[in-house]
Amino acid sequence: MFSSSLKVIPNRPVKRSPGFTLVELLVVIAIIGVLIALLLPAVQQAREAARRMSCSNQMKQIGIAIHNYHDTHLQFPPGAISGHVTCVNGTTPLGGNGNECNQTFAPWTVLILPFVEQNNLHDKFDFTRIFSPFSSSCSSPNKQYQFEPLDMYKCPSDPNSGGDAPTLNYLACQGGGDPSTVNAELHVACAGTSSPTRYFFTNGMFYNNSTTRFSDVTDGTTNTFMVGESMYHFLLGSHPGIASRETSWASGQLVNSVFGTSITLCASANPINSAVPISTSHQLAEMTSTYGSRHPGGCMFTLGDASVRFFSENMDLAVYRSLGRRGDGGPIGGYAP
Repeated sequence: MFSSSLKVIPNRPVKRSPGFTLVELLVVIAIIGVLIALLLPAVQQAREAARRMSCSNQMKQIGIAIHNYHDTHLQFPPGAISGHVTCVNGTTPLGGNGNECNQTFAPWTVLILPFVEQNNLHDKFDFTRIFSPFSSSCSSPNKQYQFEPLDMYKCPSDPNSGGDAPTLNYLACQGGGDPSTVNAELHVACAGTSSPTRYFFTNGMFYNNSTTRFSDVTDGTTNTFMVGESMYHFLLGSHPGIASRETSWASGQLVNSVFGTSITLCASANPINSAVPISTSHQLAEMTSTYGSRHPGGCMFTLGDASVRFFSENMDLAVYRSLGRRGDGGPIGGYAP
């Protein structure tokens, strides 16, 4: 016979699967959000510091290349080679009825290529032919090489200089002074217009057809700007009338009845970063009279001794303009090399 007795199984505690409650999950998400908010600026600052260091190194190499050019040719490279005489007070000696495709030749950015290990690119250019100021103007065999991007002339912090853009972020200094006045001692201007795009400074280290030597920099090379940063570009598609126009790191001098400026030159005239970069409008005026960068608070300059320094956008304007001039009696108060 079968036993009618049954075994009683004791109650065992029910095991709960591990997990988070909704409240715990929300707390964790909130903590992660706070950590990201705290870390993201630090990451961005670290990236900008790396970009700024890369930019500084490029400017240092440009400075050394300019010095090596001087050692070879016994003078600094001309800011731009042009068959047109630099405009003088009261006259308009543009010649060639202002045709932008007439007598505009190699800028300093092309002339120093052999000294930055770009001999092959340098040798592709025909220096007896013109260097077009724009991608859409002038017929010249040099155009196919002028508008190829060259990373050594691009600041990593400038978003407009990315990809295949042939932009130039480093402009040689043609001088300094007040762009609102015409003073032969400070600079000269083309007659017939007050447009700042037609001002030509000649009191710096580089200008049209310049032949400056170390001995001409009487203020001392540590007290004189040689090359500075620029974030102002004539971008592809920015011209309201001719969308196909853009300038490049190898653009020649722009000589016509409207502008008449050198694309690869600037001057310490307007305060650093005083103009806002515009992506929908060309900015030739800013390109010739305003230095600036995407680095917060100012921009970097390569001085005449090839050292690189960061200058605040809030620096004294008189000191800033004086540093653009090669022989006005500096060093001056308010600046220490």
